[in-house]
Amino acid sequence: MDFVAIDFETANSLRSSVCSVGIVQVKNGKIIKEIQSLINPLSEFHYYNTKIHLIA
Repeated sequence: MDFVAIDFETANSLRSSVCSVGIVQVKNGKIIKEIQSLINPLSEFHYYNTKIHLIA
């Protein structure tokens, strides 16, 4: 099975506060590439979001 999974994390409850994105490419059932990047959300981080996403 081949697919790409994309995961977005937010800094707070606003959907527009993306602070992290992760992308994983799977080919023949095996992970062949992983990318993770932090993004400046230009808004405040909520305590709860930093705890669940392990972003400090």
